[in-house]
Amino acid sequence: MSPSDGSIQLLLVDDDRDLSDALAEFLRSRDLSVTVCHSSAEAAAELRRRGQDFKILLSDLRLPDGDGLQLIDLAKRQNPGILAALMTGYASLETALKAIQLGAYDYVTKPFSLNEIEILVRNMCDKIRLEEQARRAHREIQEANEKLREIYSRMDVLHDEKIELMRLNREMKKEFAVLANKVDQVLQMLQVVFPQVQKPGWSEPGQVTPVRP
Repeated sequence: MSPSDGSIQLLLVDDDRDLSDALAEFLRSRDLSVTVCHSSAEAAAELRRRGQDFKILLSDLRLPDGDGLQLIDLAKRQNPGILAALMTGYASLETALKAIQLGAYDYVTKPFSLNEIEILVRNMCDKIRLEEQARRAHREIQEANEKLREIYSRMDVLHDEKIELMRLNREMKKEFAVLANKVDQVLQMLQVVFPQVQKPGWSEPGQVTPVRP
């Protein structure tokens, strides 16, 4: 486990105080934040109080006032994303199946070595990190899609505005042609009345059309 696991909080439940204290010290040395409970009631109260904080539940199967399966069920109801594992000296196929049905990640049989616990918890931490990375990537993809939709929406608006400008330009050209035609008609009428009036040649701006003396 790496130092980045320091943000991962683990709830350790075992009525064997010597074992739980040794496990807690070992797991803390691996940069995990560990909360220790010695009974089902104590663990249940902790889960109800801050169940969303815990990423991992590591519980003994048999406790003086309950069992680890009940705690897994409660933990999953409080925090569906929590990863749970059982420690048991009474491993059986029935127990394993029940634990899996309740959503347990794995279980380890007593007596176990610290190396077994380290591998189990490291795998759980890796799974947690991968799931968090996947959620973060999913959020980033959603944000990118939102930005793309916004860009496409702006492009549609610009496209519509371009079409409108092109339409206005065509209308202006038509109106200018109509106006020019009317000016020509007026000039023709003036030439009839005043022959000396010269019809302009619609010269470029800055050019002067000479007038016949």
